[in-house]
Amino acid sequence: MSVLMSCSGYAIPSRRTATDNAGNILRLTIVYNKPYCRVSPYLVGMMLGYLMQRIGKRKLALKSVVVAGGWVTAVILYMVLIYGLYDVYRGASTLSLAASVMYITFSRFIFALALAWIIFACHYGYGGVVNDFLSWRFWTPLSRLTYSTYLLHPVIQSVYGNGSATPIHWSIFNYIILSAAFISLGYVCALAMCLLVEFPFINLGKMLMTEVKGFRGNGKRKR
Repeated sequence: MSVLMSCSGYAIPSRRTATDNAGNILRLTIVYNKPYCRVSPYLVGMMLGYLMQRIGKRKLALKSVVVAGGWVTAVILYMVLIYGLYDVYRGASTLSLAASVMYITFSRFIFALALAWIIFACHYGYGGVVNDFLSWRFWTPLSRLTYSTYLLHPVIQSVYGNGSATPIHWSIFNYIILSAAFISLGYVCALAMCLLVEFPFINLGKMLMTEVKGFRGNGKRKR
């Protein structure tokens, strides 16, 4: 019996063989790691950015029914994506090929849509307690490390997984410990990367832009 790994979109049998592992590696190569299989969230983000740029600083007056419907829909979509495969994960049922294809095709797109609503609602004053939580000052320093953490955490996980001599025994406790370790180490490595690479290049870019603007300003004055 196999279960569908929703985060990567390929099936992992409960009893692995050499053929199964080769198939999973092939799926990683031709599906999981390819940008065209992950383009839908980027397109949703681009459309949201375009919409917000068009609206600008204007204040939106949304009806309470629209706001409530948006939040209810976002919560339902998240619940379905996260808990919809619970029985599949624990081996109590299996997905048909059609259901697997539908989930793999639309799960990231639906996740991005729900996230887009949260960003949109919070930005225009309809976030309520969610916006208060996300605007908490505690998140500010961590938010500046988010992108570097995103880039580095797969490397950390790969190093740990490839360096393990024995299979990892799955349990809630082990999962919590490993998650805390990956998150903590990811942010520590991200901090080093930001201090040594990202922040210096950002400051260098600002300095170059200042010099370019000054050069253009002096050129206009001479004319």
